[in-house]
Amino acid sequence: MEEEISYLEDRNLDDAQLDLLILHEKKSDAAAVHLSEGRVLEAIDLFLDDSENNRDSVQKAINCILQGLRKTMPFGGSVAAFEVTELLKRSDLIDPCMLSQDVRDEVRSVSLSCFHSLTSTVQDRYVQGHKLRMQRRLHPTC
Repeated sequence: MEEEISYLEDRNLDDAQLDLLILHEKKSDAAAVHLSEGRVLEAIDLFLDDSENNRDSVQKAINCILQGLRKTMPFGGSVAAFEVTELLKRSDLIDPCMLSQDVRDEVRSVSLSCFHSLTSTVQDRYVQGHKLRMQRRLHPTC
């Protein structure tokens, strides 16, 4: 199997490589391929699937989630709501008992920051939309 993986890797046949890795229950390796291609959510899903057999995969999944949350949460700006929501959903799938207290605290802190950023973004959009509607009412273009 290693020769087949190397062959596919050498020829940039990532989809075939992923299929082969998953077929042989090498989910963590398949997740690494997804990560190398920038498909973080897919990698997290595979790490979580592999977590039943591999405690290390839980740590890799949570590291990806934290990194993704930090990346999508700019300081003082708006957040990518879809990405944050998907990352937070995946963090909810992880049994907190499998994490150290420090990691649990970090997840809680980053998740709360993302939640506040999301709610302020939604509020900003609501306020902007409300202002626009009021301007249209006060200055109709009839």
